[in-house]
Parts: sequence; C-alpha cells; structure tokens
Amino acid sequence: MPSTRNHKCSHARRVPLGLLVLLGLAVMILGCMMGDDAGYDGEFGADAETSQIMEAQGELARHRVDQAQAIYNQIISEQPNPPGQAFAGKAITDLLMLPGSSEVSALLIGHLGAAHPVDANALFYADDGLFYWVVRGVSWEDQGSYKGVRSLISARLPWSQEQLSGTQIFFGGLSNSLNLATADLTQLADSMGSIQLDIERALQDEYFDSIYIPGLTFHSERLDLFLGRAELQLLSATVAWVRAGLYFLSAYDYDFSLDDALGSQTPQRQDPQQGWGVEDYAHAFLDARVLRQVDSPERLLQAREALEGGLDSTMGAIRDGMSASWQTSIRWDKGNPAHAEQILGFLGALRASLAGPAVIPGSSPETTIDLSSFFEGGRVLDGSIDWFERVVDPEVIVSSQNDQGEWVEAEYVEWVITEDAAQAFFLDGVFDPAFETRADAPTIEVIDDKSGDEYFDAILGPLLDRMNEVF
Repeated sequence: MPSTRNHKCSHARRVPLGLLVLLGLAVMILGCMMGDDAGYDGEFGADAETSQIMEAQGELARHRVDQAQAIYNQIISEQPNPPGQAFAGKAITDLLMLPGSSEVSALLIGHLGAAHPVDANALFYADDGLFYWVVRGVSWEDQGSYKGVRSLISARLPWSQEQLSGTQIFFGGLSNSLNLATADLTQLADSMGSIQLDIERALQDEYFDSIYIPGLTFHSERLDLFLGRAELQLLSATVAWVRAGLYFLSAYDYDFSLDDALGSQTPQRQDPQQGWGVEDYAHAFLDARVLRQVDSPERLLQAREALEGGLDSTMGAIRDGMSASWQTSIRWDKGNPAHAEQILGFLGALRASLAGPAVIPGSSPETTIDLSSFFEGGRVLDGSIDWFERVVDPEVIVSSQNDQGEWVEAEYVEWVITEDAAQAFFLDGVFDPAFETRADAPTIEVIDDKSGDEYFDAILGPLLDRMNEVF
C-alpha cells in the first residue's frame, strides 16, 4: 500500500496590483513603441489603446481570462486599425478559453457524456480552480483526509464524481459510433484556424514587438510570459500541428463506440484472458480497427495544409528569434546560430517532403524522405498485420490502483507497436534507400548530434526551470 502523504498549501507571493500595472505599462511603452507615430485613426488614440490593453492585462492578473478576452474583442471591433497587441491578446485568450468553446462543448456533450459545457475560466484560472490548486502542490487524487484536485474542482466539472471514478465507468454507455465524432473534430480544427489568423494579423503590425501575459493568470508570478514575434509564430505553429492532427485522425473510419473500446468492452470480454485488464482488452480491440480504412480523404489534404503552415511558422519563429532585439521568455539569443541553421534546413526538407521526395540534410547515408503518401489518398495498415503486441517483463513488479480503488501488484506489461506495423505503415515507400527496421535508420546530424540538446537547453532551459519550480 502506498504511504499517505500530507499536502500543505503554500500561498504564492503576489505582486501588488499597482506594481503589476506599472510593469505592464512599461512593457507596453518600451516593447511596443505605440506612441503618436503609430498613426492609428478613429476616436480611440494610442493612449486609449494602451489603457484598454492594460485593463485586459489587469483582468488576466485577477484570473479573469474571459474578461480579458472580451476587452481584446472590444478593441478589435471598435477600432478601424486595431494594434497588433489586441490581435495577439485575442489569439492567446481564445486559446486559453478554448475548452469552453462551442466546438469543444459539442465534443464533450455529444460524445464524452458531459452534462453541460465547461466554464473554462472557472475551471482552470479562477480562485479554487485547477491552476489555483496545482501551483500549491495539491495532488490530483485524494491523500487520506486531504482532498485532491479532482475532488476540489469536482463541482466545476461537467461529469459527476462517480463518472470519474474509473475508466470503464466513464466510458460505459457511450455507445455512439466514433464516426459521428469526426465531423465535430473537423469543426474544432476549422475554428482553431481563427487563432492563427489573429496571430498573423498581430505580426502584420510593424509596431508590435511583444505582449506581456501576467504569471498571476496561472496563480504564480514566476510564470510571467513575455511573448515576442518569434513566440507568437511558435504558438501559431503549435495550433497548426494540433489542427493537422485533428484533420488526420478524422479522415479515418472508426466504426465502433467508446463503450466497446473502453467501457463495457463486451465484444472482447466474451473471450476472457487471464491477467488482462481494461488496457489489455482495449489494445486488443483497437488493433483491428485503427488506421485500417480512410473514410474522408479530403481531410488528409487539410492536414497537409495545416502541417505546411505549422512548419512555415516554426521556421519563421527561429528566424525571428535569431534576429530579435528584445529579450523574451524564450532566450533565442543563447542558442547556437549554426545549429539553428541546421534546424531550418531540416524543417525545410520536411516541408518539401509533404508533397514529394526531399533529401534530408546531414543524413548518412544520404536519404530521401517522401511523406506525400500520408496525405494523397492516405496510408492504411493491411489487415494481416497486427498493430500491437503485448510484452510482459516478469522481473519488474508494479503497483497500481484498479477500477475499485484497490492497490494491486502485477508484472510489468507494455503494449508496443510491432516491427511489422512500423515498417508497413511508417517506413515502406517513405525513405530511399529503404531500411528494414527502425534500428537501421540513417543518422541525421541535426537530430543525433548532442548540439541539438544543448541548443534547446540554452533557449528553453530558464523558462522550463521556472515552470518545473512552480508545478
């Protein structure tokens, strides 16, 4: 049995609101240079714009992301030539509030058994919400007499405590075919495109240099973020990759329900296997039903378009970071410029490979990659090949909680993708010269060279260290 650990709540030191406002004002003046020279028209001048943007930052510091979102929307709707700060703020707050959007709500209510939409601000950012408790060191599960995060925020979740008590209970009864969910996944991907569009509009403003997101948004001043042009491009790339994943997944056929896969698991439990649990039966069930048939090939083309945009934004972020004169939360100036150029070459080859063969820079032996088959008609795994195999290591004993909350010990079990599946789906026809196993893959300088780790440690290390200290 695991030992019960007490969790004490340590209150984060808070910056006085007046000081926060002055700091934000300094960032606005120095970072954005939006004075009289900006030349914005309309009844709101630069002073009014700065005042409204500072008001939005104050709302973020008070954990009212929804109010900040409304202010950014107001600036954009009322001004004939809105500043880049407003578009950047709108994009960021739209992303933070995405769990409460109508598109996510359609997925949660229609396919995951939620009773109502999520109030994203109350659930994640407000006092007594998710971030409030996480930064205070509270664990997710209850620890003896100390309540965990799940219990503390239960009233704000769209599911009951009973529904969240176990995997089979949560997914039990969700009997609609997952094919019905793919249209909602596509709508979510479409709607997220507006976030990228707002970032693009922010970057079109020649006076935009950075935007300040108070760390108190997430209940810790150590999470202060200064996002420049490079960071916005990186944010756009991240959104693009998520959209690409949604389009790609929604292109395939899923003629089964979550109840079949993870709930009652009726089809596979008719042939019970000794020592098998929920995860085992799920893998066995999904093996013959995942990525076996393309249902909507046009969505694969949408996935490729999103990936192209994501790679373009990533390359743009690196270039902007290398030339930036303002210090932001990512320390681009600390990275090795030579390695940054290598990354740009590699990303450029990946982008070209989405449409046809491209030589991978620094590959040995020289290797060509062609990812176009993933998007032009799509790739499927032949029915004669298993996706997964169950690997048991009797030398390793693990302890875990079952669905009844009881702690049990068992041999270490892992489900892995088979070599045959990896070869057939991911490798065949993709690389030239071909290689039979992943172990035979060519070396790629930008990936295998330790300078890659050094580069990312240099530019991201301080930010990740602060995040690790908080969480």
